[in-house]
Amino acid sequence: MGTRPIIGALGAPILAATMLGLTPAAAIAATDTPYHPTVLWATSEEKVGEGAPNGTIAALVDDDTARTDATKTFWTTKWKGGLDPYPHALAVQNPTPGTQVCGLGLTPRPTYDSTLGNDQFPGEYRVFAFDEDPGNPAAEASFDDWKTKVAAGTWDGGTEVAHGSDLQFGNKEQYVTFPATTKRVIALAGLRSLAPGKSDMALSDIKLLPCDAQGNAITSYGSNEGGGGTGAVRPVVPHPDAPEQGSGASDLVLDFVIDQLPYGEPGKPVDFAPGTHTYTATGYYHATTVSARIRAVDGATVTINGATPDADGRVTNLDLTTGLNVITATVSKDGKEATYVVNITKVDTDFRGNVLVPATASANGASEAENAALTDLDPKTTWTSNPLVRASDWSEGVTGIELHLGEARYVHRVNGWGTPTLPAGAQSWHGGNSVAIAVQETDGGEWTTIVTHASLTRDARGLWYWDFNAYHLAKNIRIWMNDETEPQTPQNIATAVTFNDLEVWGLPAGKAPVAPAVDNSMNERYSGFDPGDGKWGVNRAQALALQYGVMMPAWVPSEGYGRGGFDAAERDLTGGAFPMFYDLPMFNTPMMESLGKGAPWALAKAPTGKNSMCNAGEPHNFMNEYMSPYASTLVDIQYGDEGGFNRGESECFKNWFAWSKQNIPGAVVHANSWDDPSWYRDANLSYYVENAKPDLLSWDKYYWGANGGPAPQQVVTNLLNTNTWKKQREYGLKGLTGDGSSPILYGQYLDYNWDANVSASEKSIVPSLGLATGQKWFGLFRMEYNGYDRSSIIDHDGAPTRSFYEFSNIFGNVSYIGNYTKAMNSTFVAYKPGQYAARSETPTLSGYKYGNFATGDEAMAANAAVGLVDMSVTNVGSVNDGLPGDVVVGYFEQLGGLDAAKSAEIFGDSATAPTGFMVVNALTGQTRYPSVLLDPRTDNGSLAETAQDITLTVKKPSAGAHLMLVNPADKTTQEVELGEGETSQVVLHAVGGGDSRFLYWVTVDEPTPTPEPTPTPD
Repeated sequence: MGTRPIIGALGAPILAATMLGLTPAAAIAATDTPYHPTVLWATSEEKVGEGAPNGTIAALVDDDTARTDATKTFWTTKWKGGLDPYPHALAVQNPTPGTQVCGLGLTPRPTYDSTLGNDQFPGEYRVFAFDEDPGNPAAEASFDDWKTKVAAGTWDGGTEVAHGSDLQFGNKEQYVTFPATTKRVIALAGLRSLAPGKSDMALSDIKLLPCDAQGNAITSYGSNEGGGGTGAVRPVVPHPDAPEQGSGASDLVLDFVIDQLPYGEPGKPVDFAPGTHTYTATGYYHATTVSARIRAVDGATVTINGATPDADGRVTNLDLTTGLNVITATVSKDGKEATYVVNITKVDTDFRGNVLVPATASANGASEAENAALTDLDPKTTWTSNPLVRASDWSEGVTGIELHLGEARYVHRVNGWGTPTLPAGAQSWHGGNSVAIAVQETDGGEWTTIVTHASLTRDARGLWYWDFNAYHLAKNIRIWMNDETEPQTPQNIATAVTFNDLEVWGLPAGKAPVAPAVDNSMNERYSGFDPGDGKWGVNRAQALALQYGVMMPAWVPSEGYGRGGFDAAERDLTGGAFPMFYDLPMFNTPMMESLGKGAPWALAKAPTGKNSMCNAGEPHNFMNEYMSPYASTLVDIQYGDEGGFNRGESECFKNWFAWSKQNIPGAVVHANSWDDPSWYRDANLSYYVENAKPDLLSWDKYYWGANGGPAPQQVVTNLLNTNTWKKQREYGLKGLTGDGSSPILYGQYLDYNWDANVSASEKSIVPSLGLATGQKWFGLFRMEYNGYDRSSIIDHDGAPTRSFYEFSNIFGNVSYIGNYTKAMNSTFVAYKPGQYAARSETPTLSGYKYGNFATGDEAMAANAAVGLVDMSVTNVGSVNDGLPGDVVVGYFEQLGGLDAAKSAEIFGDSATAPTGFMVVNALTGQTRYPSVLLDPRTDNGSLAETAQDITLTVKKPSAGAHLMLVNPADKTTQEVELGEGETSQVVLHAVGGGDSRFLYWVTVDEPTPTPEPTPTPD
């Protein structure tokens, strides 16, 4: 057991002891652990739609300790037959009169699988203390008046003891603490949901927190434990004058991370390594509190800044202040000790160096206090516009806000926090309204509208990150609800909106934007390329792949949508991504200007941002005035998106593809499907490829979501047995002629910034298996800074996160191996199953040019073709109980007909066509769900934790054969030294989970030895 300082009540007024009913500590002995109260009533219960005790207040005080998240009971407000709106309240009674209470222990309804119980936890709350039961206000005719009063902080007969908005997502018990009181009844009022826009409130459990002798709350967590959420201990974070250094043993820790911040200088990420004891990190303006997570060897004693980590190895509530902040992990075992130090420099800017610009606000119809609330940076003060009034132009009658900066400043974005109110039954993902933004350089000057389709959705837990994509000089800014229809909100238009805060971000006073120097020399291959017919001895599609390598276009916002996207410096950090526009006007001039001349770009849903092709009319020039100056670097055009297959649409694709190849020859042309049965039927795919003649087959399917994904023992079969994966691979390889003589490209979209934030090994396995099975294209869904979709790769300051850099490493690896596989064709894929405790029988892989390793004639022939005799696996990580995990091998031969000169450019000189094989470590870790947005991620799936040694037994295909190893981890390609025997062993050391190595053979004919001349007698 432990005690907690009173921090949960910081938002409450300081109250006299007599007002709170304080009594001497010795008056009545109190329990020393949190305990269940008597639940008196709730303003709403679901008594019909849930199975009892679920839905009712009885569920709040039963024993859930032995239950899984899926079986824990919960109370929830009414939803059957219509939702009851906020505020909600419930009242509990202390069963031991006269004892002191110092807080509430609140356990959220669990989130698991597809059940998002945490969403219904109160996002803002007030707690009131009463001498006696005030009665259920829902039973009174004045219920609506009560709602108004309680939202403002008053409840007749009660004393407010706490007001906060600091509860968090997660399934653990959290604490709301307040000054000690002996008042008998405590009422919790929820003012809004933790997930913006929800109408219901739910809890799994409620307890009263007793007080210690000093008046601090006693909680279920020890006083030095780092868990517990709100109300937990806040370890001391020192601020020395100079950075500190770590030292000691290197075999005690598996991983140590700051959840919210990557290691390294900005833009230069550094991975944790047990042998490196000192790290740096940078925290930007909104990084006020971080958490640290450590994974040590069994039996080690660990503290982080003096606090004992929770069961996940995490210490929370590490507060940062401007300047140097030091986080220190101390680990010891059996006489060995190590310290790991992270020196965090916190700055008051965002990632691009912008600062918070002082502003005042005036909202249409708002009071003086409500106007002040908009820029006071206090989330508990708000302004609500109800009903929401929209219009295409600004007026005093529209729902709108003017921001006044006092002087003209160059501004780049506005951060808004708030919640739209949606019609009953509206999907939260789709809900919102279109927002317009205009700027005025001088008082009385002309207003310029710079944003017309900004988003008011509630996907980012109340954050609206309205980025202008460029700097604009502004003294005043207008934000209003306009009547444009957002593509993402066709039906569910908001009926009201509440704003908590607004922030304006721009350059420091007196500074003007300076165009950055952009070096696009690495992108010269993308400019003005024409593959012609038969260039380098291959078809058009393969020539495009040879020129561009593995392409990775990322969906980015078009101009006018007020959503952030990368500039040149940030693009260069991605590992290979480039922009792909998908909404009208299908372009973003400020973004392209920031990326610099020569930057590649792409289109999705061409030509008009719609899914159907036949509705696009006859092929015609759709390059608008914005696109035309950049036409020479348009390298990928996805026509339409996710429409079902039919032959009529196929004919329209055929016509558009033919037009595109003639008029924009340097752009890959393709459609895109989801995992749609109509797109993996043999007859349909065969007809489409041979008739429409696309350069590429592509699809989107996201294997991990926010609430689940395949377990490690299921990853390979789950992915490679996806029907679309199997069939698009088959018909991509069979190609334009159907017989394999003219293969086209195939590939898939990756979940870059859409739904899940999973471990590095789970992120990596999809593109690695893709490359190993012959894919040459990966679309990235998507690159938008806290915009329409959920964001785990960019934080609220526009700074790349740990997840961002995990992807960057993966994409860099994909590109590096792709420099070789772009010139090759997939011939076979072999699966070597590992051992898993949860696997009852050995799985098999079957399908077109699929099989298990060294099993059957086709697999044996594939091994012989690349000189692979045998393979063994050793787990050198920390997962899977030390058992060897799955491995997948992809087999390749050089593209038929490839010019010798082009081959030599890629592989080096070879007397024979190179053959090769790609080895993928398919052992992944696991992520605890839900894992989404910027929430701290709990997983055991780093590359180090899932590493395996893979030992290959190889045999030279010919006497002059040389084996080359392509290692993406260090970006090297080197010859492997082979022994003199008939076979040799090659060990691929510590290949991380989801990572891979590529090996290929070249033949260099050795000159025939010249015999020694016979001496001539004198």
